Amino acid sequence: MKYKPFWLLSGIAGFIYCTLIGCGTENHTTSVKNMHTHSSVSHPNASHATKSKTDSFPTTTPSKSVQTPQVPHFTSINMVNDQIGWATGRNTVWYTQDGGLSWKAVTPPGFQSAPFLQMSMNAIGNQMAWIAASNGNSIASPLSIYYTANAGQSWVKQKIQATGYPMSLHFLDPDQGWIALFHGAAAGSEGETIYHTYNGGMTWHTIAQTNQVKGGNLPFVGDKTGVSFVNAKVGWVTGFTALSGHIYFYRTTDGGYHWSLQILHVPNTFQNEQFTSFPPIFFGQQKGILPVSYGMGLLVYRTNDGGNTWTSEQAVQSTVPNQTIQAWSFPNMKDGFVIDGKQILTTSDGGQTWNSFTPNMTLKNVMDMQFVSSTHGWIVMNTGTLFYTTDGGHFWNKVK
Repeated sequence: MKYKPFWLLSGIAGFIYCTLIGCGTENHTTSVKNMHTHSSVSHPNASHATKSKTDSFPTTTPSKSVQTPQVPHFTSINMVNDQIGWATGRNTVWYTQDGGLSWKAVTPPGFQSAPFLQMSMNAIGNQMAWIAASNGNSIASPLSIYYTANAGQSWVKQKIQATGYPMSLHFLDPDQGWIALFHGAAAGSEGETIYHTYNGGMTWHTIAQTNQVKGGNLPFVGDKTGVSFVNAKVGWVTGFTALSGHIYFYRTTDGGYHWSLQILHVPNTFQNEQFTSFPPIFFGQQKGILPVSYGMGLLVYRTNDGGNTWTSEQAVQSTVPNQTIQAWSFPNMKDGFVIDGKQILTTSDGGQTWNSFTPNMTLKNVMDMQFVSSTHGWIVMNTGTLFYTTDGGHFWNKVK
């Protein structure tokens, strides 16, 4: 999952951490910072057509020639499978073809000019990706979206007239995509605008905005965490609200033009908790997982009917006193991974039961985590270092 910068999250009850990338996404990973985002990334096991849109635009721009540092500094990880993936860090976009053992800088032009650059990324297939960026020093900064069809060898700057922080970027396929932009916070509320493209980003248009703006159709109240869609019509906006026992979860069935609160049942033992929901992660058209954090724990909701109904599974709680859960990742409907700063908690039955173990390293201050299977995963530390595992998180190796 991916996070908002810390200065954007002051209204979220102190249990969402910060990161430089957002995800609303259809994957996998979610970190309570993110919280993909979750950066957003497509589901690692999903099958997507990889038709190129390069010819749809007048020009392409080669990636900047960047001297790759001996050890890149990372802020987010965005793996497509156990070999191919993307990462971001310090105004740089990276690409790997060997599971993250080595990285090539494939940064679109213009990124170095923004000292507080905020980025959100979405990848489909082995070579296709979109990245949205703005200067995080000001929510009035113009947004830029770039697209590549050749693993970052060249990028197309897409046409969008918008400002704001890219909270989440989410593509269902090479054509249908959405981006949620943050427009400032006030006393537990946040402004948000959602844009949609039906042609891979050649054109973007506004479909939703908070009702603080004239004509807005989303509630301004509540801090937002992102947006995701299961198809062109049905999608959700997620976030935090200070109202105990209430989950911020708004649904659309007409492509984002109208939204209504979808009620989620909260177990009786958690009625006094405050919750933060994150964009649902779908595996196909019917099956999906909805992560909802609270204080020191995580509730996992599941759907088998495309999001019409959701049921909660066994809550997973931090094993460390007064420690919130740092990150989580769900590579499929059965497997899940949670980090609480000391141990890794895992499920192999979709969250019905959880087990914990202590890995070979201290997992404090994790910025991002992603698993693409029950065995292969990566974590990014707040120091910018990257680690990987091939045994389900028991043993971690540092990428050198």
